[in-house]
Amino acid sequence: MLYFQFRVHFVASKCVYLYIFLVWNALKTKTKLKSEATPFVITHDPSLPNIAQIINKHSNILYSSERCSNVFKDLPMVAFRRCSNISDFLVRAKLDTDLSKPKSVSFRQM
Repeated sequence: MLYFQFRVHFVASKCVYLYIFLVWNALKTKTKLKSEATPFVITHDPSLPNIAQIINKHSNILYSSERCSNVFKDLPMVAFRRCSNISDFLVRAKLDTDLSKPKSVSFRQM
């Protein structure tokens, strides 16, 4: 019976050690690899075709010249810019910055 209790204690201590090891590894800061991909930024439009697929399809043309292959080490990364919509025209984003001057309020006298 003593042998069985020893094994349970041994296994439990190893499980605690493993848990602490896994938590410690998960909390370590990890260095991210910076990619050399050049961003290809375009304005998003729902009628556009799949730009990333077109770039991948015609990548051989991009790498055919030595000059382009020196500029684009990896394939360009496609990034979309938000297109302007009607709320950009209707809503004014700027606020009055001069808040120190009180606004005059006039009341009509009866």
